[in-house]
Amino acid sequence: MTRAAGPQPEQLELGDELGVGAVATVYRARDRDTGHHYALKLLHDRNARDPRAARRFTREAELARTLRDPHIIGVHGAIEFQGRQALLMELVDGPTLAQVLAVDAPLSEHRLLTLARGIARGLSVAHAGGVIHRDLKPANILIAQLGKADETAKIADFGMARATSFAGVDSEALTVLGTPDYMAPETLDPLAVDPRTDLYALGCIMSEMATGRPPFAAPTPFAVLDAHRKRPAPKLPETFSGGLRELVSTLLAKQPSDRPHAASAVVEAIDQLLAAPDTGEVTALAVASKQQLARARPRDLLAATAAGRCARCGAPVIHGVRVCLDCGLLRVTVEPGKWTVFVVGPGAVGDKLDSVRRDALLTWLRANPDAGLEIGTFAEQIPRLPFPLVVRVSEPSARALTQSLAQLGLHAEANKGGRFSHGKMTEKMARIGARRSKVALPLLIIGLPLMIVLLVLALPLVPLYVGAVAWWTSKPALQISPTTRMPLPPLVDARLREVERVAPSVSARHRPGLRAVIQRVMALLRATPEAEHAQVDAEMTHALAVATVGTQRMTELDAMVSHPDFDASESEHRRDLQERDMWAARMLELTATLDALVARQAAARQVVSGAERESHAELDALRDRVEALEEVHRL
Repeated sequence: MTRAAGPQPEQLELGDELGVGAVATVYRARDRDTGHHYALKLLHDRNARDPRAARRFTREAELARTLRDPHIIGVHGAIEFQGRQALLMELVDGPTLAQVLAVDAPLSEHRLLTLARGIARGLSVAHAGGVIHRDLKPANILIAQLGKADETAKIADFGMARATSFAGVDSEALTVLGTPDYMAPETLDPLAVDPRTDLYALGCIMSEMATGRPPFAAPTPFAVLDAHRKRPAPKLPETFSGGLRELVSTLLAKQPSDRPHAASAVVEAIDQLLAAPDTGEVTALAVASKQQLARARPRDLLAATAAGRCARCGAPVIHGVRVCLDCGLLRVTVEPGKWTVFVVGPGAVGDKLDSVRRDALLTWLRANPDAGLEIGTFAEQIPRLPFPLVVRVSEPSARALTQSLAQLGLHAEANKGGRFSHGKMTEKMARIGARRSKVALPLLIIGLPLMIVLLVLALPLVPLYVGAVAWWTSKPALQISPTTRMPLPPLVDARLREVERVAPSVSARHRPGLRAVIQRVMALLRATPEAEHAQVDAEMTHALAVATVGTQRMTELDAMVSHPDFDASESEHRRDLQERDMWAARMLELTATLDALVARQAAARQVVSGAERESHAELDALRDRVEALEEVHRL
């Protein structure tokens, strides 16, 4: 049991009952020595022998006592009081948000934003500490200084919080938990829960503060959960500003990738809304429009950074990155060299290429103009096997192209040399010649005398004819076309090459996070004039380095917790789980900071004056967050 940092149990004097829950009752407690008041959360007698209830108490003490913020109820630790398990906590003389809403809802926009900012701030601290609440709702938020200028929302009850989203670690971590009115669609799959799940709950709370009721209602809890998954989120009344309506809408997005990536981004957006309450006109960080949201949507970034589709999984690939960050397949970027790629099947020597596979290859080529391969006449003819697809390319290009062709169902081989470096090319010529000779044989018999005369006269031309046939049958199907490579700062380019090397070893669960960072870095570099790249080179390189280290570390943690000897009840293993959530939350923080930079780039086109100072401020924030990530890694 985690020992409380406050008074000893014998010093406490039990006072009034403050609230009753399913697991415990909360009392006011007074320290006889100092006169200081605390909240004492006592486990119910009926739950005293329930190991799960006791485990919740211990977990809440372990997780919450490390979180220190004015917007989080302080937990001093777990104690034994009069033979019962208890939590010693900060005392807040105020109602829950649920009680406030029962009396005052709907709230004014300013009060709504002020309380929502406090909740978002508390979430940002919890997420940075590797803790996801999982049961955020008005009943778990206490209001201090009710009705005063410094009215403060404080998040309470981390009994359902967790420090993991892994499979096979803790039975409760894999349980669907929460209150249906505030549960995100992905909570039905506990492995999909991450910090953005808490942000969805915040959106539900903000909607309730604005309307007096949760966003979805249905006759049964299961019907409410189904509504969260399938029904569109209701819009806030028109009496609220456009910025607030847009913010709540994005928080209630069905897909986590469409929500803000970090609670800190929500704090910044609310700050901007509070700064312009009358007009509703806010900057890019205030979520005034979907295009200038504080976290640019991945699909918007893809429009600027996409370079085609992966041959294996069909996911968009990023211009300038030579590996698919969804499946890890090395992507094709043709460079000159001494190698030739031959298509050798499926089929026998001399057979025509299967038309279905040829169409699949054409579709893939058209979707990947960045590969540097020109289709030319290949779309108008069906070559016979084997045939050189492309000649004079580098060995890495040849290997990557061979792998991609295999994903399309084509058998390909890469050989050093030219058109005839594959041994079966000569056999192909012989077979084609034999087929043609069978057709020409009757004509030869009829006109044999004349043919003998012509053959003698044309004998010097035979080598030229054979050469022409050889050239025609070995003509490459594709030509190399010049591609415009995006100019990158040297340090960024070197770091991207390292990403390409390690990306296949990063687990599929964490590659999307790596891709999200790279997309935003490439979007920023694309929007930054080449002459100014030096100003962002170090920060972008740092962001790529930390994202690479973070995803590798989370992959390592995946392997650790899936080991048969892993025991989630051991404190050392729980620390591993918490480290994972800390990395995950801070990766989202890093992505959100990059999103803010992307949004400021867009805003700078309209408002040049002052935009440079704002961008530098965001770069400083990015540097601070990257340094925090590095500190976690050193630990």
